Amino acid sequence: MREQGLRPGDPDWEKWGICDYITKPRVQAAITGKTPNEQPIKGNYRFTDEFPMSDGFEENAEFFTLTYEAEKSVSHNLAFVRIAPLLWLRAGARGERIEKIPTKGWEVTDAYGLLLDVDQATPFIEAIDTVAHGHVRVKPAS
Repeated sequence: MREQGLRPGDPDWEKWGICDYITKPRVQAAITGKTPNEQPIKGNYRFTDEFPMSDGFEENAEFFTLTYEAEKSVSHNLAFVRIAPLLWLRAGARGERIEKIPTKGWEVTDAYGLLLDVDQATPFIEAIDTVAHGHVRVKPAS
């Protein structure tokens, strides 16, 4: 692939990588019970209860691409869309994810909150109080 001028990170390189070409399709097939060509998977799972592989699982999966982000881009909120999944994962990977910088200066979900404008601390704290039920952990930006 290097002879074709491709490098890691190029879409045509990545589509043949172990993650995009092998891992993701296998995980998706196990969960959905269908091959990438939408054909039912043949066979049975034989755990405690035997069931057809074509039934898939109730679980789900989401794939993320980890990138290096410059410190200044992160500290100036220029990379927020790319680090948002990390914040969600750090908070336990459950519930809604804060995908973009909130225009009101803060946002709260069932699992975590984000305060960007300290002048908005009062409504932020009030919002936390409605969802946190006394379970709050503060992680200051470093």
